[in-house]
Amino acid sequence: MLDLHWTAAELDVSAEPDAPPGRSDAVVGAFERQINRRMVIIGEAGTGKTTVAMLLTCGLLDRYNGGMVPVLLPLSTWNPAVEDIRTWLTRRLYEDHPALHNTELYGSYAGDLLVEQHRVLPVLDGLDDIPAHQRADALARIAKAFPAKRPLVLTCRTTEFEQAVDHAGPLPGADVVELAPLDLDEVAAYLRASADSVGARGGSRCSSSCARNRTAGSRMRCPRR
Repeated sequence: MLDLHWTAAELDVSAEPDAPPGRSDAVVGAFERQINRRMVIIGEAGTGKTTVAMLLTCGLLDRYNGGMVPVLLPLSTWNPAVEDIRTWLTRRLYEDHPALHNTELYGSYAGDLLVEQHRVLPVLDGLDDIPAHQRADALARIAKAFPAKRPLVLTCRTTEFEQAVDHAGPLPGADVVELAPLDLDEVAAYLRASADSVGARGGSRCSSSCARNRTAGSRMRCPRR
């Protein structure tokens, strides 16, 4: 996987001290070292914001030993004008994890209780996917629903986040890190290595298949009349 790098955002979009630089293969450690475990990941289109959010979610699940469960959710499915974010979060839990409806296993209102008891760590991907006229209100609602010491992850394109912060203020207690643009030489090298790897595996499978076919053919005989 391509190694993604970030630095503290140069824009005035955080009330916290500058976060240290980091990289995608150490995103879990960077998140866990943050005092409030609140992180905003910004960057231009295609810099890997969703990828880092996924890596963080999977990494936290791998290390899970109780407490809050990270859940990756696309903000494109939330309309802040018609639905409270906690209501939306609960609804998505039931939609994405229908087993929560099983009252024999999990009791009544399992998804509701997970949200009410703060057992879910929201990884909210794509504030920029919310329409521009609703984006600042959405950020304000997120800040209100998840106060300063409640763990949270949010991703957004840089300009769109700056505009939302101008109207709603920064997300309290959150480090804001900005992903660097992908290096074209690194991308080219990664693609070449991936192609070579796929080709090698394909060639190996082809050779094995040919060998099996030759062996099978040597055992075949025409039926006797």
